[in-house]
Amino acid sequence: MDEGDKHLVSRTSGIRDVSRRMQAGWTLIELLVVIVIVGILASLSLPAFHGYLLEGRLDAAKPILLEIAAKQRMRKHEKGAYFSNGGNTLDEDDLINELGVPLHEYGDFCFVFICRDFNQCINAQGGSTAGSVTSANFVSASETNDAPVDFEVWAVLRENPSATSISAPNGVTCLPSNDTGNTKFQPTGFVEAANSGNKGQEGGVVVFRYPPPPNRRDAAVGADQIQFDWNSGISTSHAMSFQP
Repeated sequence: MDEGDKHLVSRTSGIRDVSRRMQAGWTLIELLVVIVIVGILASLSLPAFHGYLLEGRLDAAKPILLEIAAKQRMRKHEKGAYFSNGGNTLDEDDLINELGVPLHEYGDFCFVFICRDFNQCINAQGGSTAGSVTSANFVSASETNDAPVDFEVWAVLRENPSATSISAPNGVTCLPSNDTGNTKFQPTGFVEAANSGNKGQEGGVVVFRYPPPPNRRDAAVGADQIQFDWNSGISTSHAMSFQP
């Protein structure tokens, strides 16, 4: 056998060895290594994926927050003041009846209007301003060069369909709508239970502030020691981070 034949036989034998190894499949050690790698990658990506899903679900509150704000601004233009029954216990039905917004359809949220200026906020009768503002603070303080805050609208996360009240930041309580024809829809199930220690739990809020602050992350902490990120006047920071 000449050198060329020997080389050909060697190559053919090597190919057969590789083929036999491929047909034999992976060894147990190789499988264990792959499983460990997949587990590590999953543990790193799962929190990010959960946050991505939660952020998407919170987007459902944004259009109605903007609608409430728009109707309040129209009311102020027509009647000289925003609508607020005042106090820190706020009933969704008041906003539904006064502004005509379908808040009962949003089962995952309970909505409140936060107004702190007696000169800008009056009750439904439009008479005396007594009791028309809340003593609760806004979710975060204005920062240097921000315009003075007129109001905030909060979408408070709701998990328990039987709860007649939901605790929100800064001592605010939201009463889900329950008037005839306004019975609150059932939650869809993405909100975590109150005091569960999980992100996206009942009591967290999505907030719209007017006038909108610049797009930024606040330098100082606000409610529940959270730094709020703002985008076009809306922040989901509390709902994404609230873990009492």
